[in-house]
Amino acid sequence: MRAVAIVLVPMVVVWDGCIGELPVELVGWSCWKDDQCAEGFECVDVGGTSLCVQTNCGEGDPARGRDQPEVCDGVDNDCDGLVDEDFTFQGNRVGTPCEGAGSCGAGTVECIDGVAGCSTQFGGSQAEGTAEVCDGVDNDCDGQVDEGMSAPLVSGATGVCAQLRQQCAGESGWTDPAVTTAPGYQAQETSCDGLDNDCDGETDEGLGAGAFCAPQNTTCPVDFCCTNSGVCENLARNEVYVAAGDFYMGCNGHHDTQCNDNQSETPYQRVTLSAFYVDRTEVTADRYEACVDAGGCTTPVDNHSTWKVDGREDFPINGVDWQQAKDYCIWAGKDLCTEAQWEMAARGGCLTLPLGLECEVDTRIYPWGDATPSCDRAMMNETGQTEDDGCGTGDVGQVGQRPSGRSPYGALDMAGNVWEWVNDYYAGALSGDTSDPTGPETGDYKVVKGGGHSQQPSALRCSLRTGDEPQASYNNVGIRCCRAGP
Repeated sequence: MRAVAIVLVPMVVVWDGCIGELPVELVGWSCWKDDQCAEGFECVDVGGTSLCVQTNCGEGDPARGRDQPEVCDGVDNDCDGLVDEDFTFQGNRVGTPCEGAGSCGAGTVECIDGVAGCSTQFGGSQAEGTAEVCDGVDNDCDGQVDEGMSAPLVSGATGVCAQLRQQCAGESGWTDPAVTTAPGYQAQETSCDGLDNDCDGETDEGLGAGAFCAPQNTTCPVDFCCTNSGVCENLARNEVYVAAGDFYMGCNGHHDTQCNDNQSETPYQRVTLSAFYVDRTEVTADRYEACVDAGGCTTPVDNHSTWKVDGREDFPINGVDWQQAKDYCIWAGKDLCTEAQWEMAARGGCLTLPLGLECEVDTRIYPWGDATPSCDRAMMNETGQTEDDGCGTGDVGQVGQRPSGRSPYGALDMAGNVWEWVNDYYAGALSGDTSDPTGPETGDYKVVKGGGHSQQPSALRCSLRTGDEPQASYNNVGIRCCRAGP
C-alpha cells in the first residue's frame, strides 16, 4: 500500500541531486523500510521523517556527503534530503516569507552569496540599479549595512598618508582616519628613506637629505641622508653612497706587515672610481627568497645554512655560486661590485681620511682602521680553534649587528661573516688599470673578498683577495651588490 504523501515546505527539496533517479511517482513520499525505495536508494531518517535518499549521495564530490556540513547555497551538502535547512533570516527558514531588510519590502528567505537574507526578487533582493552607499542604511536589501563599498582616498593627504582611505561611519558618512594608522608614519622624520613619513609634504627634512656630508667631504644624493655618523645612506634601499674619487688599492706596505706574503695584492696603486652605491649589508636570506619566488634566482643547492630556515631570514644568504650571486644583483636592478668598487667601499677613499693624513701612507688595512679584528667588529674566528668559528656560534650571524666594524661609507660586515663574490676574474696580481678597472677579460676563477665567519684576522684585510671556481658554493660565501651612481 502506498505511504501517505508528506507535505514539504519549500526548504525540503528532496528532488535535488541526492534523489537522482527516484521514480517520479515516489518523489516526496515517505518510507519505513529500504525495499520501499528504488534501487540505489535507502530509507533514512530526515528530520524525524523517513525518506528515500540516494545511497551514494555526494560520491565524487568532496564538498558533499553525510559527514559534510550544510552550506547556504541551494544544495543538499550533508545528503539528508534537505536543502539549506540550517539557515534562517530573522527566525524564518529558507523558502518562507519574511519582512524585507533595509529599504526593501516583504520577500522570501533565500541563500544569497552564502548568507540567508530576505529576497524581494529571485537570486537576490537588490533591485536593478540599487547600490549600497555609506549612510547607515541597508540600501541593497541584503540584510547588511554599508558593506562592500570601495573607500575613497583621504583628500589632500601627502606622503605615506596618501594611501590612507576614509572609513564609513554610518549616518555620518565617510570620515578620515587618524594619520597615525598610515603604514610607515612617523610623527617626526627619523628614517632616511626618501619618503614623507610625517605627511607634511616634505621628504627626509632635518635628516640631511641631499646635504653636504662633512666627514666624507661630499654632497649626498637627493634621496640619501647624511647621518650622525657621517655617511650618506638610504635605509629603504639598504644602500650607502660612495662618492667619486681616488683610493689606494692593494696591500699598504706602510702599515700592513703581511704584504710580502701576498703578491696577489700588488701593485699598491692609486685608483680613480666613478660614484656608485653599495649595499649597506650583505644580501639576506629573505631577500634572496623573494628573488627565487619572482623567478629571478635559483634555489641554493647545498652548503647553505640560512635558506628557508625559520628565524634566519635576516642572516646572509650563503651556499650560492657566482652566477646565482650575479643573477640576484641583476634582479635587484644592480650588479656585483667590481673588485675595485668593493675595496674602496670597504677601506674608504682618500677623501674619507682625517685631515693631516696622507692617502698613500694612511689608507686603512681594515674597514675601521688598522686595529686588529675582534668579535666586537666582525663575525670571525679570533683564536684559530674550530669551536671559535663565528665568534663561538659556529656559523654566520645576523647582518648589520656590529656597527663598530662599519666601513668609512657605512657599509656593514665587509670584514667577516661571509666572503662576498665580486664581478672580476681572478689573476695572480692586480691589473695596472687605474680608472674604473674591471679586472681581466677572462679567467678560470672569480674573486671573493672580505673573509668569512671561520677566518682569522689576517683574512679580514681589505686588500686580501682570493679566487674560486664560479660554480663553487660554500657556507661562508654570500652576496653584496653595487650600482652606478649619479
